[in-house]
Amino acid sequence: MRWFDTMMGHGAWIAQLSGLLLTLSMFGRASIRTRLAVIAAAIAALCYALLARHIPPLAFWAAVVLAVSAFKIIEIEWKERLTRFSVADEHLRTRLMTGLSRSHARALIDRGNWVSGKTGERLLTEGEPVTHLYFLHSGAAAVSFAKVPVGQCAAGDLIGDATAISGAPATATVNLTAASELWCIWADELRHYVALHPEVRTVLERGLNEALRGKLSNANQRLVDAGSN
Repeated sequence: MRWFDTMMGHGAWIAQLSGLLLTLSMFGRASIRTRLAVIAAAIAALCYALLARHIPPLAFWAAVVLAVSAFKIIEIEWKERLTRFSVADEHLRTRLMTGLSRSHARALIDRGNWVSGKTGERLLTEGEPVTHLYFLHSGAAAVSFAKVPVGQCAAGDLIGDATAISGAPATATVNLTAASELWCIWADELRHYVALHPEVRTVLERGLNEALRGKLSNANQRLVDAGSN
């Protein structure tokens, strides 16, 4: 009876409920940094409960939260170590997904497909919906606007990056000019995935913006070169 009064009586059940909810929250998605902060707080609470105040409920839940958080960190790190990428996967990951965990990058890559493209194959048509986001691992493509050539895409370039997430129509026409290896993902699938994973959306948008800045810089340089000639 004394044990019950200690653990549940005099409003102690509120502390039990708080400990249970905190423990359950640690089974959900949380960053390593957040879990480490929770572990530090749990250690401090455990020391206080055992050494200063001798509060069994607090000591119990601090130990449980500490154990669960540590287990989840070990689980996450283990999955990271087991995640593998091919040469093409790694090229895509470093180009578009820098900042994502290996497991998140693996999950996103697996949402798309690696395909082979033939010379002359059209990827985007100006003014029409962008159905896919493409990553050109090898090969080349030509970009035209109003049927006028305006640029080239080479290995490492993204195609459809300007509007794949926004859903706006393509701003140019893109045709392959060589046999190519590409990763592609349906634009609808990409938008659905990033809606469910806000942290992925932040990283992807940064990668897409960097790709657009690179294309604008190259286009400006071509204009400068053309003017000097």
